[in-house]
Amino acid sequence: MIFPLLAVTSLLLFYTPLVNGYELPKLLFLGLLVIFGLGYLLESKKVSLPCLYPIALFFAGSVLSAWGALNHYELVLALSLDLMGISLFWIVVNAVKPMAMEGILWGLSVIGATIALVLIFLPGDQGSVGNSALAGIFMVPFIPIAVYLAPWGLIPAAIIGIGIYVTNSHAAFLALLVIMAVMIWRTVPVCPKTIAIIPTVFACLLVLKMGIGADLSIRYRLDWWRNTAHMVVDHPVFGIGRGNYVVVYPQYAILGDRVMQGQANVNRVGQTIKTAIHSPHNDYLQLLVEAGPIGLAGFLWFLWMMVDRLKWRTVSKTAKTLALSMLGFLVTAAFHFPLQTASGMTLFWVLNGLLWVASEKNIDTDATGFPGGIFPGELDAG
Repeated sequence: MIFPLLAVTSLLLFYTPLVNGYELPKLLFLGLLVIFGLGYLLESKKVSLPCLYPIALFFAGSVLSAWGALNHYELVLALSLDLMGISLFWIVVNAVKPMAMEGILWGLSVIGATIALVLIFLPGDQGSVGNSALAGIFMVPFIPIAVYLAPWGLIPAAIIGIGIYVTNSHAAFLALLVIMAVMIWRTVPVCPKTIAIIPTVFACLLVLKMGIGADLSIRYRLDWWRNTAHMVVDHPVFGIGRGNYVVVYPQYAILGDRVMQGQANVNRVGQTIKTAIHSPHNDYLQLLVEAGPIGLAGFLWFLWMMVDRLKWRTVSKTAKTLALSMLGFLVTAAFHFPLQTASGMTLFWVLNGLLWVASEKNIDTDATGFPGGIFPGELDAG
């Protein structure tokens, strides 16, 4: 039970800033956790490697992207992040037992509430939490988990909701609106009828606050996405190399781009150089431009396998709750870059591992990614 909580809590061990700063210490800590976890797997008589083929395709695309990489240091750093995330997924799948799930969910809700309290009482965009927008995005998946633990879970849920509200993160707001819409309409029954009014009122507040600065935020992204599309056209097969977006993007930033204050210089040929643009603020687009269609295809195949596991079977309320958390995460990934940070990557793979475990009951599936048990889903390791 403790392993996934340790992985997700890694961002709290290096305090300033919590979510997106000091990536190297977080990576070192996660590396130690992965080594410990892999040691546990080697001692097991039977090891399950779910979604082996989709993950292999995703990682193969990332490795092949080295063909066009300009900065191999950034490439190796990104590949190590991918590899640690994949390892965390498989470790959680093999180490976590369904009976421990509720305790893990309580731990995750406490982690989310702790970050929210830091945001509420120690505000500052680049102070206590680094990029507060990323902090807000990181907290989104904890909302369904806390609500699932009602009635006592409503306390951390309320704290997390307030924490997200003060971040002014439009991506987090949008994801939260999607989650609350599902709760209100009961598509996934995790919200008791007696408290349905709470997400309704909160949704109205989010809609009002989203109007502040939304136009400027959208225009920024349209510029980034347009320029990134040109990068995709120029590197259609293997991409520009994992982690190399920040290296290549200045070549595509054109005069007249809308830029944020302090993020641009003009080079000697009149091009606007966005020195602080590390991502197009869309993880799917970034994966396409960095790892090419091979990497993106593997990632989408993996997501399809997770959806398929829920779609064709009757799963528990816990699994539906975790699926709702993942839905919120995937929405934020379309407008920001949680998968490009150690904390966001960790949360993504750990939640998917927990989702796989929570949906295990009465399932006869080929874990590699092919229907009907065409390929064996388990490997003997001892």
